[in-house]
Amino acid sequence: MSDRASKIKIALLCFALLLAAGLALADVPHSRTRDVPYTINQFPSSYDPWEQYDESLMYQWDTFANVMYPASSPPGTFGAGNGKNEYAGFLTNSQVDSYYGFTWGGAAAMTISWWDHTGHISESDIAWNAHLNWTTDIEDYLEDSSILPYQLATIHELGHTFGLDDYDYDKSDDKSVGYETVMNYSHPWHNYALGLDDGQTVQKMYPSRQNTVHDLGIYDFHCTSQFSCPDASKSTGSVACGRSFEIDGIQIANLGNYSESNVSATFYLSEDINISSSDVKLGTISFGSLASRSRSIVDVELTVPSDTDIDTYYVGAIISGASGDALSENNSMFLPGQIRVTSSGGGGGDDDEPNDPQDCERFCEVIDSCSLASEIDVSSWDECVNLCEIIRHSVLECVLDATYCSEVADCIGAGDDSSSDDEEDACCG
Repeated sequence: MSDRASKIKIALLCFALLLAAGLALADVPHSRTRDVPYTINQFPSSYDPWEQYDESLMYQWDTFANVMYPASSPPGTFGAGNGKNEYAGFLTNSQVDSYYGFTWGGAAAMTISWWDHTGHISESDIAWNAHLNWTTDIEDYLEDSSILPYQLATIHELGHTFGLDDYDYDKSDDKSVGYETVMNYSHPWHNYALGLDDGQTVQKMYPSRQNTVHDLGIYDFHCTSQFSCPDASKSTGSVACGRSFEIDGIQIANLGNYSESNVSATFYLSEDINISSSDVKLGTISFGSLASRSRSIVDVELTVPSDTDIDTYYVGAIISGASGDALSENNSMFLPGQIRVTSSGGGGGDDDEPNDPQDCERFCEVIDSCSLASEIDVSSWDECVNLCEIIRHSVLECVLDATYCSEVADCIGAGDDSSSDDEEDACCG
C-alpha cells in the first residue's frame, strides 16, 4: 500500500446483500470528531437531479446541531488530501484507484476521511459507485431494488463526515444511543429521514452546537438491533370498501428536546408515496403524550370509506402534535407494499349500467384477493360467464359470502340468458 493510501481512513456504506457475500469492513477507531461547523462542497446546480437534495439532507443533521454547511458556490471539482470536504461524484473503479489508491470492493457509496492520531478529522470526501444504478425517485427503487436511492446513501455518508461510524451501537464510546439511525445498515432504503437516535447522537457529540427543538416523527418500521429493522405489516393485501384492516409495528417517535402532548396521526390511502391531506382519509388516531427522545411502537385498525374508488393504494400517515415541528422529512410515512381496495358488493346503485363490465371486474378482484393463481382480464360478458368454470376448477383458499355470490349470479344471468339456477348454484358453491 502506498504512503498516501495508508493515511486514508475509510468508512463504507454497503448493501446487506453485499455484506452477506463476505465484504470485509474496515476496523475503524471510535471517538473521532472535528472542528464544527465545516463547509462541504456539494454538487453544483448542473448536477441535476442530485443537487436538488444535497442542502436539505445536510439540513436534517443541522436541525439538531449546527455541524455542517453547504458551500454557497460549489465548484464541482474535488481533490484527495486537499484539506477540503467535497462531493467527489459518481466514480468508477479506475477513478477511485487513481484518486484514493483502492477500488470499490462491492460498496455502494463511501466517505474517505483523513484524521490524525487523536481522531481529529481534517477532510472528508464522499463518492458514489458509478457502476450501480441510482435514482432520486423512491418509487423507482420500490419497483426495482437494483436501482439505489441517492438520498439515503447520502444522508448516511454525511454522518461519517462528522465522526459517526456504521457500528457505534453498543454505547461504549458514549456517542451512539440506539439503533434508530440512518447509520444502521438495516435502515430501510426507501426512508431517508433521520431517526430517533440520530438527533440525540449528533447533539451528544457536539453539545455546544446543539439546537433545542420540537420534532415528532412517524416511521413504517422500527429497529430492534443493528441487523433487524422490521417493516410495519398490514393484516391483508386486499380489503373491501367499508371494511377494516390492521397495521402492526408503526413507530411514533419524539426526536425533540421537549415532551409533546396530544400526539396523533391521520392515516390515508394514496395513489402515490407522497402522502397528503388531499388523499383518501381513513381516520385520525390519538396516541396521547410522548416524552422527549422516546418512541412508541403501535398497532392501528383502520376502516376504508364505503365510497372509496376501487384501485390500488399506498397506506400512509401524517403525524401531528409538536409545537413548531422542526423537521418535515419525518412527518409522514408510507408502507411500501400497496393494498387493493375492492367492491363492497351489493348489486350497485341507480347509476350502474346493466351489463357494465366493471360489475364483473369487481368480482374478479374478490377472486384475486383469495390468491387465485391466475390473472383474469374481464373485457366481455362471455369472459365473465367463464368465471363460473374457473371457480369450479381452481383451488380457492377462501369462502365467498352471499353478497359476492349474488353478484356472480347477476353477472351470469346478464351475460347468458340460458344460464340455469343450477349453474348459478355451482358457481357460488
